[in-house]
Amino acid sequence: MFDTDLCLGRVESGRTGSALGRETQPNVENRPSKSSHTGAVTRLLPCRRSCIELRESFYFFIGVLVVRLLFISALLVPSIGLATKPAEHERASWPTEFSRAKCQNSVEKTLQAHLWRKDETWVRRVDTDSMTKAYRRARAELGAWVDLEISEGGDVTVTESSAKARVVSHWDVDCRLKTLSLSPLELASSRTKGFRDRDLAKLLQSKKKAMIYLWSPRFVYSAGALPYFALAAKRQGYEFIPLLDPRESVQFAEQRVNLAKRELEQTLKDRSMASVRSEAVFPKMDLTRKLLSLEVFRANGFNHFPVAYLVENGQFNPRPMIGVLTTADIERAMKEWPFGFGPPVASAQASMPSPQARDIASLPAGGACTAAFTYLPFKGSWVQPDEGGRISLGIYTRVSPDGRYLLRSHSGSGLTDVTVMELDRQKKTVRPYLTSLSGEAFAVQGTWRYVVDVDGSHYHLRDILRDQKRAKAQFRAGVRGFYATAAELPGGTKSAHRIRSLSWPSPSDTGLMGTQEAGALFNEVVDVAVDSAGNAEDKESTGNRYLCRNLKSSDGWMFSLPMVSADGMEFAARPQNPKDRLGGIRIYEFGANHEDCRLVDRVDFMSSKVVFGYPKKGQKPPVVFYEGSSGIVGLHYYDRVLKRVFAVRDTSRRSVVDGYPGFTRDGRLVYGARWDSCDAGGRCVEETGYVIADPYQSEDVRSFRRAHPEANLPECIAESEVLKVEAEQREIYGL
Repeated sequence: MFDTDLCLGRVESGRTGSALGRETQPNVENRPSKSSHTGAVTRLLPCRRSCIELRESFYFFIGVLVVRLLFISALLVPSIGLATKPAEHERASWPTEFSRAKCQNSVEKTLQAHLWRKDETWVRRVDTDSMTKAYRRARAELGAWVDLEISEGGDVTVTESSAKARVVSHWDVDCRLKTLSLSPLELASSRTKGFRDRDLAKLLQSKKKAMIYLWSPRFVYSAGALPYFALAAKRQGYEFIPLLDPRESVQFAEQRVNLAKRELEQTLKDRSMASVRSEAVFPKMDLTRKLLSLEVFRANGFNHFPVAYLVENGQFNPRPMIGVLTTADIERAMKEWPFGFGPPVASAQASMPSPQARDIASLPAGGACTAAFTYLPFKGSWVQPDEGGRISLGIYTRVSPDGRYLLRSHSGSGLTDVTVMELDRQKKTVRPYLTSLSGEAFAVQGTWRYVVDVDGSHYHLRDILRDQKRAKAQFRAGVRGFYATAAELPGGTKSAHRIRSLSWPSPSDTGLMGTQEAGALFNEVVDVAVDSAGNAEDKESTGNRYLCRNLKSSDGWMFSLPMVSADGMEFAARPQNPKDRLGGIRIYEFGANHEDCRLVDRVDFMSSKVVFGYPKKGQKPPVVFYEGSSGIVGLHYYDRVLKRVFAVRDTSRRSVVDGYPGFTRDGRLVYGARWDSCDAGGRCVEETGYVIADPYQSEDVRSFRRAHPEANLPECIAESEVLKVEAEQREIYGL
């Protein structure tokens, strides 16, 4: 029996920190005591004279029980620490935009239920629209991740993706959770034989070192580069696992591999090649096994080919090694490749500036708007199905300043390897001109005075239009190689102008994989003189100058996906091994010495290469890029003044972008696509061709303009401006 005597056990009411604030813990019974601690609330506990002894025994018993329970829990749930509320360093890694999110408590509880991987943080991905910031993070289970989208108004959407399903969560005005279950990605439900997450899991469990190599028959050099990556993997003791783009047919892939094998055999006959070439052979294994792993898909492997991933010590490295490299460069990269996507987003992700006013004088003059979207389907006897049974759109398309002409590499059946495509937007027709050029020939951007073959031969566009395959080159100069790009520098005239060309990785014209050192970019500036008869000649040159050695300590020495700006003053590229370990394309200015670089902007998304628009007075030119691995797949317009990404899509019809986009001088976008053309009865057929779009009339830009009138975005591109550019270009072409 207990005595009626009381001994006081004081339990002060306290507050404990929650993840998003501090909550009061109520006491069971609170009443004032005679304690000298004024203001403190105590709880009176009844006990006998042996209260102290009993209490100590009781605490000891409870303590032992708690220790045992924790020990058992630790055995049963190794990740128990991850399932509880995030630690402070975890919260610090969340996107800065989360601070403006609505329903933060409810959102956080949902996010807390996930088991995060310790080696990854939130990664910025392409936004679904200009009013939303989007991030992605991996879960502990292979092939599972969470997308977090935060709108400008604070609305939050969380999407959980896995091989089983996609679950979309959002919160209503009263912070009640609403969920919607969707079918998993098509990649997960595919019944095609291929490399799946379970195969990746077995590879990780084996602790083997491996290189996963993704290639596509549509990106021809990804097939040709395959033996060089295989050789690098073999030399470094890695298992080589080639995987095919799941969107392509095995038949098409086999044809492309056979072609690449013949080209390699021909290349190896040339004794001038580096000795390493003689060791490069196509591995005797299945080269058409398809990629069906969601874990690899999550790592943005579909934006460009080839792409290689490394597996070491039971871990899959999500950082992609992108582009064609020499065997020596591949081996060097493998030795120092960073793991993961970098430091916490909160400390690395720069906040987007608020909309800022533009120079009103730069807005297009009045008049009627040009069409929002113009569709030009392929028609005529020249249209023939390719190896895969579809009409080809080619690869590596370049767009003229007036949008009248496109230079298209690997054009497909019935056409030469490189063609010039003429677009007539009034008649809505497309006409090909055959050439003797080799893929990837390129045009001199800004003016399109010249079209350049991979050996440096410069042709007048007018000669190709008139003589087609019989056209004669004007001169041979500048950088050479399949991955070159060029632009005319400002200040030139019809009789004297300067051309800057940029390339990576091969300065030689002896084959696919040149002899370039260290994978660095290089450029050359050529002075051109034109006589009264219109004949052009190269007069002076800076010679090949390697770029960005001054940035070696910050951005590393390897770059991929280079593209020069339309005025030749900037270039965009992805540093392969930046010291801050952040992905995405960065934009640099060329130094006056043609060697130094200065970082001026960055497009912090895992995307394909970016293509520059044309600069307006006092403003940085916009860029456009394609994204194929997450979010809204398709074209994205990045406004460098507003620091905003706008999705460019025609919401009135189904359309699939399939080709490199380009800007016109007046600001329109031209790109290849496949779309549904439907009659009044609702019967639809797929058409293939080109689309001319006014990005200012896309729905995403319209929504942003309504919300931010102070940004002074134009309503549209004026038709008068389009006609003006067309007239100016006819004079430059000499037509």
